[in-house]
This record gives sequence, C-alpha cells and structure tokens, in this order.
Amino acid sequence: MFQSSPIVKKLFYANIIMFILTLIGQNILGLPVMNYMALFPIDSPNFSFYQFITSMFMHAGLAHLFFNMLALISFGPDVENQLGEKKFLLFYLIMGLGASIAQLSLSHGAMIGASGAIFGLLVYFTLYNPEAKLSLFLLPIFVKAKHMMLFMILLEIILAFTVQDGVGHFCHLGGSLTGFLLKKINDNYL
Repeated sequence: MFQSSPIVKKLFYANIIMFILTLIGQNILGLPVMNYMALFPIDSPNFSFYQFITSMFMHAGLAHLFFNMLALISFGPDVENQLGEKKFLLFYLIMGLGASIAQLSLSHGAMIGASGAIFGLLVYFTLYNPEAKLSLFLLPIFVKAKHMMLFMILLEIILAFTVQDGVGHFCHLGGSLTGFLLKKINDNYL
C-alpha cells in the first residue's frame, strides 16, 4: 500500500508522531501543546499563521486519528498515483487550508484534525473514480463512491446548520469544495 505512495506514508507517520508527541507533551509533561498547535480564530491571542499547517496534524483522540488515517491510506494512494508526489502533497495541503478557511469564516473556536484535507481527498477520489465500489462502514455492503460522497456532503450540510457538536462540519465542507475545485482546475489547466 505505502510502497507506491511515499507521500501518503509520510503524512500517515507524521500524524501518528504528532499524536504521540501531543500525548506526551500534554499528559506527561503538562505542556499546553494544543494552545500552540491547534488553529485558533484570527482574533484570538493564541492565533499564529503556522497553525494552518500544525492543526492538520493534531487529533482529539484515538478514534479521530484512526478514522482520518484509515481514509488517508484507503484513498490517498490512488490520488497520489494519479497526481504524482509533489502535486499530491501540494493539493493535500491546499485542501486542508481551504477547510481551515471555511471553518474560521463560518464558525468560532479552535480547530484540529486532518478531516478537512481528508474530505477534500475523498471528493477528489470520487471525481476520479465515481463508480468505485466502497465498503459501507467496513461492512460487506458496497456502494458507489459517487453515492457515498453525495450522502456524506448532504449530511455535513445538515449537521453544519443544525447541531453544535464540536465537529468541524464547515471544515469538512470547505475541504470538500477545495477538493472539487482542485480536481476541476487540474483537469482543465494543469
């Protein structure tokens, strides 16, 4: 899986390492790691521009990390092989940035996680492989990528405007929109 996708491998390990370092920093050393690495609103005294990148490698817990990394290693290699290493890394970071901008524009509060970039990656994969059959929640039930992604986007829209659950729904939507735009730009201009 990783042999044909070195950037996915590096992103995977970077997320794991940051998760472990965060646990050590916060729980063992008592350092306020999240105060420096999470992305805070621009008007917050904790805001720094580097947080647009560092926040993409931070996770709130093991489940958060697990599902983001599962999506990364499931869909990332196909997209990386299609784009090439340099363009894949650039697009991944741009999708994360687009997600962050959407979240900061439409919601208030600190933000962490790779989910925005992952949603962008899922949209990019779906536009590239709309008929691909995906397992539904790791069960032996399969649906086409285009149907799964449509369901996920509609669910995120509903959740973004109806619940306040601490999940970055606007982030997911921003990453999705950025992934869509990058796919269209790549197809037409690059």
